Amino acid sequence: MKLNKATLAAFGAMAVLAAGAAPAMAEENAAEAAAAAVSFQPAEAKKGSMIYSDGKRIGQVIRVRENGDAQIVINGKAHLVPAETLYEENGKLVTSLSRAEVVANKG
Repeated sequence: MKLNKATLAAFGAMAVLAAGAAPAMAEENAAEAAAAAVSFQPAEAKKGSMIYSDGKRIGQVIRVRENGDAQIVINGKAHLVPAETLYEENGKLVTSLSRAEVVANKG
């Protein structure tokens, strides 16, 4: 198959455009990642704080252990929320665990 000069020029132009777009896309992705990192900050539980999971309240902190684990009551039973799962999102204390996972942690 023979390619004429116009076809080669078109392929060349597309290659140049694609090469120029790649750094711009990389910068855009880096900015989005930085914004996400800013909105999720590790957080410490405090007695009386409400803990959220999947956008819903799951319980109020009744006690904070020395290691930072938060103890909450769900359906009349105490459960632990490990400190390493807690972070702050939009001013709220959030756990990365689901409600079911928290309920599985007796404490």
